[in-house]
Amino acid sequence: MNSMDFRTSGRRLCALATCLIATSAAAQETGGPDYTYIGVGYEWTDIRYALGNATSSHEGFFVEGSLGITDWLHVYGEFFDGDFDSDDPNTEDDFQPSAGDSTGFHVGLGVSYSYTPNWDVMLRVAYVDSEIEDLAITQFPPPGLGVIDIEADGYQVEALVRGKISDRTELNMGYTYTDTSLEQSGGSLALDDSVNRDWTIGMAFEAASFLTLTASAQIFDSDTGFALGVRSSFGNSIF
Repeated sequence: MNSMDFRTSGRRLCALATCLIATSAAAQETGGPDYTYIGVGYEWTDIRYALGNATSSHEGFFVEGSLGITDWLHVYGEFFDGDFDSDDPNTEDDFQPSAGDSTGFHVGLGVSYSYTPNWDVMLRVAYVDSEIEDLAITQFPPPGLGVIDIEADGYQVEALVRGKISDRTELNMGYTYTDTSLEQSGGSLALDDSVNRDWTIGMAFEAASFLTLTASAQIFDSDTGFALGVRSSFGNSIF
């Protein structure tokens, strides 16, 4: 994504956040979001932990969790297990991945500040580790390069606003920066460090006291992604 498009996307997201916060401020105070929860879901995304390309996608299940240590500090993490597939394996690039197994996780620490009774601003930093195994590589012209494994590890930084617009509905919006180093086994591709930037938006709806439905999307970048899940929350913090 070029710098002008990225700045334009950021201004749109900030305008949307301002409207939503104003709406919630006019509503009855419902308390801020919970930081102790566990959830599962399914995700479709072009790039995960800065690993992917323009013609391929990750698709699979994830398990997520967060533990509020105090009312402003929490630890969080996620594990993903799925497939990495090419949308068009016949694209005439120098090389083109066709399919592989995609796994990854992140674990990190987050801090939050409640600037209204309903809304928090958050900063998170996490270690990320991702791998695509048994990735078949074709080359133009043939023959192919065979099957390789690609590993990525590095860090991820998130800045978000998160809050409730009703007693059952929560929204979150933010920016995620991921920087990873790439390694491979079984091949001779020239791999550089990989960086990815995303604007994200998400929603959670409390369907019952023990069950919350979640949805999130990367909608302001050249790569796109979407996730659906369910979550059980256990309050804000353990202390």
